[in-house]
Amino acid sequence: MKLLSGLSGTSLRDKSIRSSVLTVFDFGVQNMLRLVGNLVLTRILFPEAFGLMALVQVVMIGLNMFSDLGLRMSIIQNKRGDDPFYLDTAWVLQIGRGVLLWVLTCALAAPMAMFYDAPLLAQLLPVVGITAVLQGFNSTKMATAGRHLALGRLTVIEIGARVVGLVVLVALALWLESVWALVIGGLVAPLLIMIFSHTSLPGRRNRFVFDRSSAGELISFGKFIFLSTISGFLVAHADRAVLGKFISLSDLALYNIAFFLATLPRAVMNKLLDKVLFPLYSRVLEDVTPERMAKLAKARLLIVGCTIAMTTALAICGNWLVTLLYDPRYEAAGPILVLLALSPLSWFVGGGYAMMNLAHGHSGRFAGQLVASAAVRTTLLIVLVTQYGIFGAILAPFLAGILLYPVSVWFIWSYRGWLPLQDLCFAVISALVILAALWINQDAIRTALVQFGY
Repeated sequence: MKLLSGLSGTSLRDKSIRSSVLTVFDFGVQNMLRLVGNLVLTRILFPEAFGLMALVQVVMIGLNMFSDLGLRMSIIQNKRGDDPFYLDTAWVLQIGRGVLLWVLTCALAAPMAMFYDAPLLAQLLPVVGITAVLQGFNSTKMATAGRHLALGRLTVIEIGARVVGLVVLVALALWLESVWALVIGGLVAPLLIMIFSHTSLPGRRNRFVFDRSSAGELISFGKFIFLSTISGFLVAHADRAVLGKFISLSDLALYNIAFFLATLPRAVMNKLLDKVLFPLYSRVLEDVTPERMAKLAKARLLIVGCTIAMTTALAICGNWLVTLLYDPRYEAAGPILVLLALSPLSWFVGGGYAMMNLAHGHSGRFAGQLVASAAVRTTLLIVLVTQYGIFGAILAPFLAGILLYPVSVWFIWSYRGWLPLQDLCFAVISALVILAALWINQDAIRTALVQFGY
């Protein structure tokens, strides 16, 4: 009954429940669509082409992360988040950022093609870069919906756009039978989201207005967010960028399949932290009480706990899942999936702490934490990949999570937000999950080690 009332109420708690449900539903549907597209493409494309597609996806994800400038978070966090001048200025900055990213992508296309010894990248990347321009024109009404925890209509728009995008993608894949299907089809959903963000969300339409005071606030907050997005990209996606240089495209295809499935729990967690816990932190800080802080602790416990539960299922059943879903050419992705699912458990122990910095308006501290994380993880990644290939990429984030936990605690110490008992509970459960998954899948992991020459 409490859950049902929370889905229709107007209190902060009810909005949080409703936003959590919508976020999980939206994420589940979108990733189901991605899985369908993934399965179709693996049956149409050869592993080498699928490996090239993995490199293209890394660039697309990078563009998606770099095109934000922290404007959405600025709108949610700032007291002027509903001011028309503030919103229009944010929109203008967002457009400029998107255009600049596309120009940089075009300039880097040829050098990246040479670096990876993949000439087709020089043709693919300028087309992929158009995604940044489309996202730059997204209405700030999307951020306003997040600010007020009103995600219903936005969820419908995003899911609908991706359904249409998937249909176009599959049709193009059957017709072209090449990686161009992903590139061209990948433009459909961003285009539709951009259009419907202006026409179907409630609120005032954006205008080309530039207010200096608003720009000053946005840039002051966003200058560190830009640094954070670069660091966040290195933390989450540098593995495939580095592996693409050291392993074959066929092996990269296997890793990419495992990566897609293994990172689903982490992606759910990030979505909930971004769309639910961060707005909650921001709203609660307007009127801090012990009761509200206790509710935030419960929200974190639920989010991180559910993430570990999903990780457990993937780690134990991952090898069987790959065998069920994919054809024999990709079976070696099964044990890689098991190990990749276990890899971020050390990071989950301190999950959610970084959002406290942003909620307090300290984007510099948030950027500092991500820069430290990116530096440690990327260094470990390069060192271990050169020595152990795919298995080095798996081990690097796990070791980094252990080394960086004290750093996370230090950054939020002054907020009195550290929850040591929760973290100890997460750590013990994670250790048990690792032991159980390794024992259950020991034969498959041993076979994979031999197959990859270890």
